[in-house]
Amino acid sequence: MALKILKIYGLVFSFAVCLWSCTEDIDLTQAEELELSPVIENSLLFFDAPASKFFVGGMEVNESSDFIETDIFNNSFNRSHVIKAEFVFEVINSINRGYGLQVDFLDELDRLVHSFSFEASASSDNSEAYTKYTEVFEGNTLNALKNTAKLSFTLTMKPGEEVNENTPGRINMKSKSVFYFNIKD
Repeated sequence: MALKILKIYGLVFSFAVCLWSCTEDIDLTQAEELELSPVIENSLLFFDAPASKFFVGGMEVNESSDFIETDIFNNSFNRSHVIKAEFVFEVINSINRGYGLQVDFLDELDRLVHSFSFEASASSDNSEAYTKYTEVFEGNTLNALKNTAKLSFTLTMKPGEEVNENTPGRINMKSKSVFYFNIKD
């Protein structure tokens, strides 16, 4: 019986300590100073093709184009809170030809608002040649990005040894867009 009473007193004492323990005053005005800086990444472009893909109908095809429509800046939240963006491209090329990629940014009337290009090195021995390129958007270039409705991609094979259905190697390109937000209340 004494053990039961001792357990009850112990429980009451523990509860009392919790009630009288030290606490700090909570400053609820800190919520008014809230600032968030999330970073969001998403896939942009993926391309993987053997060298023979550039040989069609008995002829070398040295250019490939595609486009995507974008509406990320059609809402005021994104337009107001994106403070920086990056497009990051990684290319692994084991073909004995260099490649160039041109990216054009077009507005809703198909007018060019921004453009950039870079080159991926050729592989002389069919080993993997790695190229990385980052285009940063801040200030005027960020404003151009915010006015973009369509992205046009043009991959061009540089001059060199002719490609045919037996040419070894492949080109692998992947990219992502990275958006930096600053949200203040």
